[in-house]
Amino acid sequence: MEVNGIQFDSGSAELNEKISEWLQWDKNENTLNEIKSLVKGAEWSALGERLQKRLAFGTAGLRGVMQAGFNAMNDLVVIQSAQGLCQYLAECYPAEADRKRGIVLGFDGRYNSKRFAELSACIFLAQGFSVWLYGRTVATPFVPFAVRELRCLAGIMVTASHNPKEDNGYKVYWTNSAQIISPHDKNIQASILQHLVPLESSWDLSALASSSVRDPYDEMTKLYFEQLSTNVPRSFVTDYNRKSPLRFVYTAMHGVGYPFVER
Repeated sequence: MEVNGIQFDSGSAELNEKISEWLQWDKNENTLNEIKSLVKGAEWSALGERLQKRLAFGTAGLRGVMQAGFNAMNDLVVIQSAQGLCQYLAECYPAEADRKRGIVLGFDGRYNSKRFAELSACIFLAQGFSVWLYGRTVATPFVPFAVRELRCLAGIMVTASHNPKEDNGYKVYWTNSAQIISPHDKNIQASILQHLVPLESSWDLSALASSSVRDPYDEMTKLYFEQLSTNVPRSFVTDYNRKSPLRFVYTAMHGVGYPFVER
């Protein structure tokens, strides 16, 4: 079998098909070269692990190690997932006015988080959705908060929470600003499998310059802390803090919470 000048035969028709798909679909030089290297080295067992298994979309979204393969977090899998979610939202909310309600996306400080959020944003833009994309790292609650306050159709937070630094993830929040539940998870997974072939436009980040992309950071952080102050009066916090004999030390470690805790 030959694809893009690379000849191979794993001895498995199914694996050959998956290798062929990856070589044709992946436009990221790093992950494409990962698979090419395994193919040239006839690492069929490793290729089977990476390509014949797939990250399944559940109520917690996606989470996995960042590397090449359909069972990992990478550009191609994120594009496929965003295409599936986009089409499912379009089915659930077919009216043109609904697309203008749009989607909000955020990302943490992990490697590739910003890129995964931007790739996802461009897919929704290409399908006529309005997009709110946080312009800097945010804590996870700021995405569902924005879904509620901006009345968006859904939200995506690119994060793997407490997982090791090699991992990344993809959390999805529904129109009610809550994390998705069944049957949405199963329906989104089915939609992903129906839209695996990446569109050429799905790799084009130039759409981020569109006037349809708005950064909700300033508006949402201001509103978030205003509501926090209303629900938990500052005097309540400061009085108890001053009287308490306990002393706490906070560190965000490699997370993104410090500016919000400081505020």
